[in-house]
Amino acid sequence: MKKWISVLVVLGIILSFAACQKKADTEKNGYAKDENGNVDIGSGTLLKDDSEGEITIDPAVIKRYIVDVDTCMIGLSELVFDDPSALTQAQMLDFFRYAKIEENWLENPTQSDEDAGVSWYDTGRGEYIIPPADVNATLDKYFEKHPQFTGEGLEGYDSEAGDIRLSAFSTYGGNRNIKILEQSEKDGVVTVKVEVYGFDDDEFERPWYTKTFTLKKDGDIYRFLSVKKEM
Repeated sequence: MKKWISVLVVLGIILSFAACQKKADTEKNGYAKDENGNVDIGSGTLLKDDSEGEITIDPAVIKRYIVDVDTCMIGLSELVFDDPSALTQAQMLDFFRYAKIEENWLENPTQSDEDAGVSWYDTGRGEYIIPPADVNATLDKYFEKHPQFTGEGLEGYDSEAGDIRLSAFSTYGGNRNIKILEQSEKDGVVTVKVEVYGFDDDEFERPWYTKTFTLKKDGDIYRFLSVKKEM
């Protein structure tokens, strides 16, 4: 009887280990993998890893600093630069909006994108009134250097008051699926080369373009050193 009890105990340990191993194989930092090994990192975004080895960068970092930046900053304000000192006024304003939406979402995940701008909303005018000083303070957190944001020349700039007037705060323009092509991390500097796909391209068959993000960890956030794009 004791022999059978010992066998059952050993069998239970083996099965428990196998179950834990299966769970490890189907999750990445708490993110579930689908049957193709892709990671769902939220908002319907799939992350596919075609780089060598395992994903070493937290999918939450990929989502916040790559997927959401690429989704939020489109058109003339698309975040592509070799040197942050060359950022345009449009890029800096939309980056400010992106950053505030991300920060608000981390603290209040049930709120809308527009709620991120409540501190600047003037109920009497029905507009978001944004002083350049607030934009520059946010840029200082995420870039080691950048031009001075003034807002001059942008739509919504009020030359008399010297601020920006916006009818909407959100800038998001759809969603993305991301394939990691290359990744490296050394001395706090992260470089990730990704291929970008439409949100409905779950098979990763029709790439839009390739981007390489270079980020530097600074406490709880990452600073943008460069973002390069290839068609």
